[in-house]
Amino acid sequence: MSSHYQNKILLPPALIKLGEKKYMNQFFDGNMWISPISKFRKMEEGKDKIADKYEGELYHSVEDLYIAPIISDTKEKIEYGMPIKIANETELRFSYKNLLNNAMFALYSYWNKPINSIVELYNYDMLKNDMPTYDTAVIIYNPLRFLEKIKKITSIYCNHIQYTDETPNDFEIENKLQTLFYKRKQFQEQKEFRIILPEMKLSDSKKLKIDSLGDCAYLVPLTALKKGILIADSKGKYNQLLKKHSNMKFGEMNHFSDFT
Repeated sequence: MSSHYQNKILLPPALIKLGEKKYMNQFFDGNMWISPISKFRKMEEGKDKIADKYEGELYHSVEDLYIAPIISDTKEKIEYGMPIKIANETELRFSYKNLLNNAMFALYSYWNKPINSIVELYNYDMLKNDMPTYDTAVIIYNPLRFLEKIKKITSIYCNHIQYTDETPNDFEIENKLQTLFYKRKQFQEQKEFRIILPEMKLSDSKKLKIDSLGDCAYLVPLTALKKGILIADSKGKYNQLLKKHSNMKFGEMNHFSDFT
């Protein structure tokens, strides 16, 4: 199977997928719900705060916008008529229509150590407010192994979303797939890591079957990430961490499989 990563992409120590328990259980078992880019444009406004009418677009503001008609087009040269001003202080938006049905999958980039440490989301309240029905998290502590599972099925192109209110022009972007990795600053708390599946074109969401995430992830209740959850890869490390964080109070240690 062919595959292509963007060159020199820096993977975070962990990726976190947030969602409803039913779907996160499915994801942990290797059932990924993937969606076309266009779906996030069409989501009902106000339903949640992951919908974005600008999804998949480049956008930048201009003070004045002019157009000039072509009056002569020959091999030697193109001649234009007088420019006509059509707008003041407007915004230009541009997208490649053929890319908007590409399948995608989004996760949260977690830049702290995910094992033998305390895992918590400093922006938990904001994320919960934006996505109130989400109650479960899949913590992927080995992102590379997870991506390899997808690569066994289809090619991927992945990167971190760049949050900006002024994107580059399309001619400044060499790989057109990269136009799918910009979002406005109002979404920056999502810290999105996006996976595009260029060979899969969709009109609606569908399930993609990959190997189980049991060897690269943990499944936890989302509330555990509000105050923090101590994750250890052995009882010995767990006891060491308890001693190190003796000023903190932890609940009983249970196996994560009890939550499924």
